[in-house]
Amino acid sequence: MKFPNEHIEALQSFGYTQREARFLYIVAIHSGYFTQRQYCEFGPKKTGCIVHGFVNKLVSRGHATEHKYQNNARVFHFTHKAMYCAIGKENIRNRRKHTFEFMKSRLAILDFVLAHSQQDYFEGEAEKVQYFEERFHIRPQDMPGRTYRGANKVPDTIRYFVDKFPLFLDSTVAGEPFVTFTFIDPGFGNLEAFKTHLDTYSSFLSRIPRFAFVLASPHARLFKGAAKHFMETTAPQPGQLSQQVARYFELRANWEAKRYGLLKDPDIEFMNHAKQCFAGEIFESAFKEWKAGRLTQEELVAVLENRPRRMQQIEFKTFLLPRDYSSFGQNSQFARKLA
Repeated sequence: MKFPNEHIEALQSFGYTQREARFLYIVAIHSGYFTQRQYCEFGPKKTGCIVHGFVNKLVSRGHATEHKYQNNARVFHFTHKAMYCAIGKENIRNRRKHTFEFMKSRLAILDFVLAHSQQDYFEGEAEKVQYFEERFHIRPQDMPGRTYRGANKVPDTIRYFVDKFPLFLDSTVAGEPFVTFTFIDPGFGNLEAFKTHLDTYSSFLSRIPRFAFVLASPHARLFKGAAKHFMETTAPQPGQLSQQVARYFELRANWEAKRYGLLKDPDIEFMNHAKQCFAGEIFESAFKEWKAGRLTQEELVAVLENRPRRMQQIEFKTFLLPRDYSSFGQNSQFARKLA
């Protein structure tokens, strides 16, 4: 993991040791939240009194806030704006107040990053966009993005990679480092969120010739089903792609014709995801031909399924997270372990 000397020294200037400053840098970039246990797991093991001294210093100086949950489980939120400014991250959202669910996801992400601290992580949106533009010549509009509507005549803003899941170059493999995507499950217990995320990314991933994808979850029972769904999404079976596109075309036609009564909530959700997955000239041309009645379902299969496909080198990996945050604040035994 990269630790820019100037940023670590800037954090040390607030009265922290090098180890403390490095940990705070990781928290600032990837999470915003942490527990005492996570600090203990970072670097050489330290005694409990030193851990307590670190968090007490953070809270007493107003650099972090402490939140207590059931059975005295303690979570710390690193919030001090001046310290974020010192490392050039004054606008990062991790220092701001978030929902309880967001906090659990960030804690799970920190678990993953601490377990893979040797990797070279992309730190922000601009760095990710620049990498894919320069390395793979992918336009920003073809990257996973979300439009935020402006208010009071403020222009709309498009943000990319808004999920903030860790993205890194894996240098442990032979040859050129694998660009590696992740999905971090804090303990959902099912694959629905993973599938939605993968649908959003599928069109973008199809443009990358060599990459790895890691599903990290505290539930090993999900790994087999996740691998199967991943392979079906990245290498769909004959007919599967055209069936999904045909459904998208039908829903899109109803939407453009303002036949909103024919659309249910699941249809709208599917259409919004499909709009990102099925972007590009081949899909737009096929939609115009299909809408004009010049392309049948059978011909759509031929157009989409028989088009030349780029050869890809893809790896799917799993990682068992050490803790399940789904019951955080509810299960007394779990909460006691976090404290």
